[in-house]
Amino acid sequence: MIMYIVLFYYLPPIAALVLFSICVSIVKKIVNKEETTKHTITGAILFSYLFYTLMYIGYS
Repeated sequence: MIMYIVLFYYLPPIAALVLFSICVSIVKKIVNKEETTKHTITGAILFSYLFYTLMYIGYS
């Protein structure tokens, strides 16, 4: 029960903040014409986690 509270109540806001900062760094790297592969993969994983969290909360 505690694991669900942590995964679906406390972590999503933190993941959203990290995703926002990753998106900002991706834009900065695109402007400077640098490599963005690592940040893109990390952002995709965080976005998938947030989307799964919203779907889990919506259907439970």
